[in-house]
Amino acid sequence: MLFASTLSAQENASEDAPLECVISFNESVNLPFINNDHFQNVSWTIVGIDAVEFSEEGNGAALKDITFAIPGEYIIGIKETAALNDGHSDGCNHPHFPQEIHLTVLPHRVTFNFDAVSFSNPIYGNKELQGTLMTVPVHVESYNNKSVDVSAFHLVSAGVGTTITGTLANGSAGWVQDAIAPGDHLFSYALKGVAQKDSYIMFDFYTNGQTHSYYYPTKIN
Repeated sequence: MLFASTLSAQENASEDAPLECVISFNESVNLPFINNDHFQNVSWTIVGIDAVEFSEEGNGAALKDITFAIPGEYIIGIKETAALNDGHSDGCNHPHFPQEIHLTVLPHRVTFNFDAVSFSNPIYGNKELQGTLMTVPVHVESYNNKSVDVSAFHLVSAGVGTTITGTLANGSAGWVQDAIAPGDHLFSYALKGVAQKDSYIMFDFYTNGQTHSYYYPTKIN
């Protein structure tokens, strides 16, 4: 019931809009649709933009074999090489995949050890959590060993009737001026809000464009 996501992507409601994707350096793009059988019918190109010198092209699921070692911005163009019927009664055809992916490769990676999450106070249904700390060990990696800005790191709960949010408690990991050095740390989040009794909840941890999800393992009493 514990899951950490290191890949974040959000698709605009318009099928013509590019898909925004965020990964960390030395990672690959492995969006769910790449594993779709129909994705074998596409060709793709990758181009680095701004200061990133990178160019690659290929077909189908080979896209997830590309490792992005250099942080920066990339454009991935996708083109279907065979028309696929979408199953509608009128027999029309349209792209089944985004035509373009805007890829951001971050210069850092934060790995949460959700197996070791702890709370300073138990979570009880319909009880305000103000004053409760949620602590989780993390491992921080950084391109060129630079410090990582954690000023925007926060969490938000999800589930029926839950309003829990959390921000990093000052000094909980020993950083200075909202930056943290690579290595192993303890992140402590100051919580507030309530969870509904007899519900199941999860926590989404946001780290500079990425989302890491932790499923609280038991029903809220």
